[in-house]
Amino acid sequence: MVTISPSSQIRFLALLAGIAACLAAPAQTDAARYRITVSAPATFSLPSGQGAGRDYFRPSAGPWTELTTDRQAGKPVTFTLSPAQCGPAGEALVVLGKPDWMTLDDTNPPRLTSVTVGGTVRPLTGTDLALGCVPGESAEIAITLEDDANPLAPDGITFRLAGNVTSGFSLDHSGVPPLQRSGCVVVRLNGLAPGAYRGELIVHDMAPAANRAVFGVSVQVFGITVSPDKQAVSLAAPGADYRLRAHLSEQLLLPGGIWSKLTTRTGTTYLYPRTLTEVSMLRDTPTEKTVLVKASTQDIDGKPSEGLGALEYELTVRSDTPALFVTTRSVNISGKDADNSANWGWLPAAYYVTPEGRKEWRGKSVDKYLDVGRVGWLWLAHTKPSEPGLAWMSALKFGESRFDTMLLYSESARNKPGEWVEMRFAVAPAKSPEETAAIYQDLVARGLLTPPPAPPAAEPAK
Repeated sequence: MVTISPSSQIRFLALLAGIAACLAAPAQTDAARYRITVSAPATFSLPSGQGAGRDYFRPSAGPWTELTTDRQAGKPVTFTLSPAQCGPAGEALVVLGKPDWMTLDDTNPPRLTSVTVGGTVRPLTGTDLALGCVPGESAEIAITLEDDANPLAPDGITFRLAGNVTSGFSLDHSGVPPLQRSGCVVVRLNGLAPGAYRGELIVHDMAPAANRAVFGVSVQVFGITVSPDKQAVSLAAPGADYRLRAHLSEQLLLPGGIWSKLTTRTGTTYLYPRTLTEVSMLRDTPTEKTVLVKASTQDIDGKPSEGLGALEYELTVRSDTPALFVTTRSVNISGKDADNSANWGWLPAAYYVTPEGRKEWRGKSVDKYLDVGRVGWLWLAHTKPSEPGLAWMSALKFGESRFDTMLLYSESARNKPGEWVEMRFAVAPAKSPEETAAIYQDLVARGLLTPPPAPPAAEPAK
């Protein structure tokens, strides 16, 4: 489509695009399309489409009308338009050489009719394509399209991802035959790094105005990525991203932008990860991936604590749950017996919910650490109502800090050299306590999470 105004005595408007560049029908069957603006009567000589059809124009507000033109073999088509013909704005859409297949009165863009990912149907929601979680190694997304009045333009169909992502995917529009109003395009993902992506699918038809539809795309690529310097590990599960690094406080990034940290107490010294020393994959299947991360330690002042403790993180994501499964070991490497304990957390929330119901923070008001107990799961309401909360699930004991944040505690132990205290939990984004309970029950039922031990039965009255 070209936007033109005459170039001699009349003021120019900008040339906006190439002649029907997005249209893909064979040249001998297509028309030439122009969007013209005039402020006085003007004569144009413009290249024509190769079709044998008639010529038409439509003012910005009005019906299509046959255009009187002068056609001579091998020469541009000449015609004259005045502002009176083009309406108050002096604008008109011109079609030279209208083919029989073209419907002039068409302002509706193509629409989506179905989407499948790896053969599985995905729901259509308005103008968005929520593709869900897919394997990055290889995934095929088939999208069927349809237009009510004009053929689809195969070369006018594009797929792109935001963030300057230019590799790891390809678009195949061979399933959109020339001059057909329906067809199928296939997006193939191959080697796209794990994580959440957004983008768009752009579709044109071959109407006079080359009607355009833009569909937002969201997709989660399942898997684990290790940074080039091996100092950060990113994990992508269905609907959730996580990231681990060595830091005093910002160690494990959870959905909603919340950082969590592991604190280990060996003897009287508090230890934190200093440097990731080893990263290795323990399990790498299409449906489950586990990475083992080892770290050296530093004390609370950021000073290396050589020969005291070491940390291990075993992190798992699965393709059938948004949860991250975490196992950590705080290892005694002091060369002698030592008292050892650990905690995860310092997670903020507007309030929290356990199986017993909603709880308001109390720790800060009384300046104490308070026991929440072995409740199995709790839901942390995000401090921003627009963000989902967090489901935190474990057989271990939860507790409030005196800063109104949530903690999870290990058992305390007297460890010999080489022994450790271990913590296990799962965490996932959740919109409500009900969703948290459902995730928890599913993980327990499938043996992926151990519930807390049942309380001892009350002794019968004597």
